[in-house]
Amino acid sequence: MDKVIFNNYGVILIEREGRFFIKLYSGGIVMKEEEEEVSLDEAKKVQMSEKDAYEVLISIEKRGKLKH
Repeated sequence: MDKVIFNNYGVILIEREGRFFIKLYSGGIVMKEEEEEVSLDEAKKVQMSEKDAYEVLISIEKRGKLKH
């Protein structure tokens, strides 16, 4: 069962079975829901500020996880 921990800055942080995931919508004309697992540190950081959330998303993108 998903538990929404945080929902702001265009991202949704959920906890599922003790693991953390970020859900977001990406794309231009066609919106696509994406979900990526994040570490506990990233889960904490994404909740701190819009800038921190952006940094976490950039980090995920650099790992090649997000597809734009």
